[in-house]
Amino acid sequence: MKRYLLFIVVGLVFSGCEKPSEDIVLRRISDVVVDASSDPTLKANALFYNPNDMRGKLKKIKVDIYVNGKKAGHVDQDLKTKIPAKAEFTVPLEVKLALKELGFMNTVLGMIGG
Repeated sequence: MKRYLLFIVVGLVFSGCEKPSEDIVLRRISDVVVDASSDPTLKANALFYNPNDMRGKLKKIKVDIYVNGKKAGHVDQDLKTKIPAKAEFTVPLEVKLALKELGFMNTVLGMIGG
Protein backbone atom coordinates (compact mmCIF):
# COMPACT_ATOMS: atom_id res chain seq x y z
CA MET A 1 0.00 0.00 0.00
CA LYS A 2 2.83 2.40 0.87
CA ARG A 3 4.47 1.68 -2.46
CA TYR A 4 1.31 2.70 -4.37
CA LEU A 5 0.87 5.85 -2.27
CA LEU A 6 4.48 6.88 -2.93
CA PHE A 7 3.98 6.27 -6.68
CA ILE A 8 0.83 8.43 -6.71
CA VAL A 9 2.51 11.29 -4.80
CA VAL A 10 5.54 11.27 -7.12
CA GLY A 11 3.24 11.22 -10.16
CA LEU A 12 1.26 14.21 -8.88
CA VAL A 13 4.41 16.22 -8.18
CA PHE A 14 5.82 15.66 -11.67
CA SER A 15 2.49 16.29 -13.41
CA GLY A 16 2.31 19.73 -11.79
CA CYS A 17 5.64 20.79 -13.35
CA GLU A 18 4.65 21.23 -16.97
CA LYS A 19 5.76 24.09 -19.21
CA PRO A 20 3.29 26.64 -20.61
CA SER A 21 2.12 25.68 -24.10
CA GLU A 22 2.05 29.24 -25.54
CA ASP A 23 4.30 32.29 -25.18
CA ILE A 24 3.18 35.33 -23.23
CA VAL A 25 2.36 38.20 -25.62
CA LEU A 26 3.34 41.87 -25.27
CA ARG A 27 0.19 43.89 -26.06
CA ARG A 28 1.39 47.47 -25.59
CA ILE A 29 3.66 49.91 -23.76
CA SER A 30 1.97 52.82 -21.95
CA ASP A 31 2.67 55.65 -19.50
CA VAL A 32 6.17 56.32 -20.86
CA VAL A 33 8.17 58.83 -18.80
CA VAL A 34 11.76 59.79 -19.61
CA ASP A 35 14.04 60.99 -16.79
CA ALA A 36 16.94 62.84 -18.43
CA SER A 37 19.04 63.28 -15.29
CA SER A 38 22.70 62.27 -14.92
CA ASP A 39 21.59 58.59 -14.94
CA PRO A 40 18.92 58.67 -17.69
CA THR A 41 16.06 56.19 -17.39
CA LEU A 42 12.84 55.42 -19.19
CA LYS A 43 9.89 54.29 -17.08
CA ALA A 44 6.85 52.64 -18.60
CA ASN A 45 4.14 50.05 -18.05
CA ALA A 46 4.15 46.97 -20.28
CA LEU A 47 0.80 45.22 -20.79
CA PHE A 48 1.12 41.47 -21.44
CA TYR A 49 -1.38 38.68 -22.10
CA ASN A 50 -0.98 35.13 -20.80
CA PRO A 51 -2.91 32.73 -23.11
CA ASN A 52 -2.12 29.68 -20.94
CA ASP A 53 -4.32 27.91 -18.39
CA MET A 54 -1.50 28.18 -15.84
CA ARG A 55 -0.76 31.16 -13.64
CA GLY A 56 2.66 32.11 -12.36
CA LYS A 57 4.86 34.75 -10.81
CA LEU A 58 7.43 37.02 -12.45
CA LYS A 59 10.36 37.44 -10.07
CA LYS A 60 13.10 39.01 -12.18
CA ILE A 61 13.69 40.79 -15.47
CA LYS A 62 17.19 41.01 -16.91
CA VAL A 63 17.25 42.17 -20.55
CA ASP A 64 19.54 44.15 -22.86
CA ILE A 65 17.67 46.29 -25.38
CA TYR A 66 19.07 46.94 -28.86
CA VAL A 67 17.96 49.48 -31.47
CA ASN A 68 19.37 49.00 -35.00
CA GLY A 69 22.04 46.64 -33.67
CA LYS A 70 23.34 49.03 -30.99
CA LYS A 71 22.71 48.68 -27.27
CA ALA A 72 20.09 51.27 -26.26
CA GLY A 73 19.34 50.21 -22.70
CA HIS A 74 19.29 47.62 -19.96
CA VAL A 75 16.57 46.33 -17.62
CA ASP A 76 17.57 44.57 -14.38
CA GLN A 77 14.66 44.45 -11.92
CA ASP A 78 13.46 42.24 -9.09
CA LEU A 79 9.67 41.94 -9.12
CA LYS A 80 6.79 40.18 -7.42
CA THR A 81 4.25 40.36 -10.25
CA LYS A 82 1.50 37.74 -10.39
CA ILE A 83 0.76 36.35 -13.85
CA PRO A 84 -2.91 35.32 -14.04
CA ALA A 85 -4.14 32.51 -16.29
CA LYS A 86 -5.80 33.58 -19.58
CA ALA A 87 -5.67 37.27 -18.65
CA GLU A 88 -3.77 40.51 -19.09
CA PHE A 89 -1.26 41.79 -16.55
CA THR A 90 0.92 44.89 -16.26
CA VAL A 91 4.64 44.98 -15.51
CA PRO A 92 6.28 48.28 -14.52
CA LEU A 93 9.57 48.67 -16.39
CA GLU A 94 12.56 50.87 -15.62
CA VAL A 95 15.07 50.96 -18.47
CA LYS A 96 18.55 52.37 -17.89
CA LEU A 97 19.40 54.12 -21.13
CA ALA A 98 22.79 53.74 -22.82
CA LEU A 99 23.24 57.12 -24.45
CA LYS A 100 26.90 56.73 -25.45
CA GLU A 101 26.05 54.39 -28.32
CA LEU A 102 23.08 56.13 -29.96
CA GLY A 103 22.52 59.58 -28.50
CA PHE A 104 19.57 60.66 -26.35
CA MET A 105 16.84 61.27 -28.95
CA ASN A 106 17.66 58.23 -31.10
CA THR A 107 17.60 56.00 -28.02
CA VAL A 108 14.28 57.32 -26.70
CA LEU A 109 12.52 57.40 -30.08
CA GLY A 110 13.82 53.95 -31.02
CA MET A 111 12.61 52.40 -27.78
CA ILE A 112 9.17 54.05 -27.89
CA GLY A 113 8.70 53.14 -31.53
CA GLY A 114 9.98 49.57 -31.15
